Amino acid sequence: MKRNRIYQLVNSSSLGRAIYRLRLFYCLLPLAAGLALFFEGAPCRADDAATLRLSWENNLLTIHGDHLPGKSLVIWYLEAYCRPGSTNRDWGKTVIPHHTELVSASDDGHQLRLRCTISDGVVVDHVITATHDEIDFRIAAHNPTQVASEVEWAQPCIRVDKFTGRNQQTYLGKCFVFLDDKLERFPTQDWATQAFYTPGQTWAAPGIDRKDVNPRPLNEHTPSKGLIGCFSEDESMILANAFEPYQELFQGIITCIHSDFRIGGLSPGETKHIRGKLYIVPSDVDALLERYHRDFPEQSHHQASLDGENEDTPWSDMQQFFEAPAEYQAQLGDYRSLLTFDTVGKKPVETAEDWKLRREEIRDYWQTVTGRWPELLEQPRIKYLTEEHVENFTRHTVEVEVAKDEFVGPLYLLVPDGPGPFPAVIVTWYNSADSAGLTEKSLGTRDFGIQLARRGFVTLCLGATNGVDVRKPDHYDSLQPLTYLAYTAANSCNLLANMPQVRANRIGIIGHSYGGKWAMFASCLYDKFACAVWSDPGIVWNELDPSANYWEPWYLGNDFDRPADQQRPPGLVTSDNPRSGAYRTLLAEHHNLHELHALMAPRPFLVSGGAQDRPDHWTALNHTVAVNTLLGYTDRVGMTMRDGHSPTAESNRQAYSFLEHFLKPDSR
Repeated sequence: MKRNRIYQLVNSSSLGRAIYRLRLFYCLLPLAAGLALFFEGAPCRADDAATLRLSWENNLLTIHGDHLPGKSLVIWYLEAYCRPGSTNRDWGKTVIPHHTELVSASDDGHQLRLRCTISDGVVVDHVITATHDEIDFRIAAHNPTQVASEVEWAQPCIRVDKFTGRNQQTYLGKCFVFLDDKLERFPTQDWATQAFYTPGQTWAAPGIDRKDVNPRPLNEHTPSKGLIGCFSEDESMILANAFEPYQELFQGIITCIHSDFRIGGLSPGETKHIRGKLYIVPSDVDALLERYHRDFPEQSHHQASLDGENEDTPWSDMQQFFEAPAEYQAQLGDYRSLLTFDTVGKKPVETAEDWKLRREEIRDYWQTVTGRWPELLEQPRIKYLTEEHVENFTRHTVEVEVAKDEFVGPLYLLVPDGPGPFPAVIVTWYNSADSAGLTEKSLGTRDFGIQLARRGFVTLCLGATNGVDVRKPDHYDSLQPLTYLAYTAANSCNLLANMPQVRANRIGIIGHSYGGKWAMFASCLYDKFACAVWSDPGIVWNELDPSANYWEPWYLGNDFDRPADQQRPPGLVTSDNPRSGAYRTLLAEHHNLHELHALMAPRPFLVSGGAQDRPDHWTALNHTVAVNTLLGYTDRVGMTMRDGHSPTAESNRQAYSFLEHFLKPDSR
């Protein structure tokens, strides 16, 4: 009765409610103080307790975590290293024996280092790091032997029975991959049932030869994302795995799922790097995908290409770039006339026959000042070192004879699948790996080679033909370094023209910045280039722009009477650091690069303009337009425009559209 009165008092008056709350506060105060003292002396913080921990024993990598469904997750790490040709073959003939050892383990359980030694001598080092919601894998595969290794791919086998709360017969419905950019649970559409071994399911990664995957039923669809995963029993969490590069996604027979990472063979002395993530996150698919796209931008970029998001600009939209803006139409600036002879009485150039003579006059002058090429190589040699099938083409590692008995490499030659012959493009840049799609920082910007190979072009990624350090060229003699670079590209053009896979009269060239200067000189001075794209090289002299630096000794400013260590110091032209070499002569005699441009006529070229090449440069381009008009051609000189120096997705789509139009006979 007394207790009921208290409740009545509390409920009937504000004073009563206040007294009751005050009494409750004083009753709980000692308990709160005790809890505070307990947690103050606790040995670990909350974020430490939530961090996943790692252990490894007997080829099993175990992930521990109190917040992990099932409290632990086991990965057979690694189940196998595999040879190609595996899809329809006895598994014993595919597996390459290996031994794994624990190199080190951090005291807090957050990082392990493992080393696998494969029976053919290849060594694969693994650094595995845990945070609260992911496991990061960094893998380096190195071949220290003198014999090429055929190790193609490897299998980390993730056991998901505890995570899903399901057994072998019931876990399929918890698992998923992405097909047509949509999450699909198992069994997915067109679930395969026939194979060398059954059951199970394999999805070959984009571009992977379907003869080189797990000999379980091979799904006819290609995954649109390199993720395979599953949901926890209560659907509150997701486990998902991705590697770059990867060979396949796989569902096995022991309650497991895989993303099997790709090695793709190793030549003697070669090292390849692979990275991976195992996400253990709340059940938010959009958040997972955002994180995956951030961690694996190359997979996202390639899929965008497959999905058509990076389709080339339609030619109907390109035609606007072959006409100068209104304020620059017919404006010729103060550039020397191309349609007046410098010699022969300074007569006007009035016919196509006149132009042939004027063209030879211009070309002879530039070669006199910048250096005459040695005799071109009619049959340049090539050495094939390794090859790797990627997507819809094969990437060959090669050495190329760019001058007599001068081999440069490793370079990359990308050849599309199929009999050909194909159009071809030479990509000029500081190195070959960027344009071949082998460096993450260049993907989507300067990876011209791999993008064009996907589009059905043979591409030779040309780099470092005049020394590894562009500022310290190997070749001086009587050739300005930029002229020598053009000579190496001309020989490389002959190399491609001799290949049965190449359509000899449809070879183009593209380059950005330094590579743009290289591509411009090569295409203007060598007629076998059918067309060219020059990406923001600076198509005219501009001594106010430090990036339009033709005056540097590694371009046109070399003084042949000085040794390499006594050349003009780098930097802008000033009274204290004057012009030098051929550049000094060209400016003193009032010549500019518009003369070189005109040597392209009537071959088409596109300037992909950015920070260095702006709309006012049409006053230089109009001179070549006038030459084309004399010869009876239109729409052969174009310029697109972007903000900034680096190529963008849009500027690259425009460049690829140009090359498609002029090099593929069926596209016009």
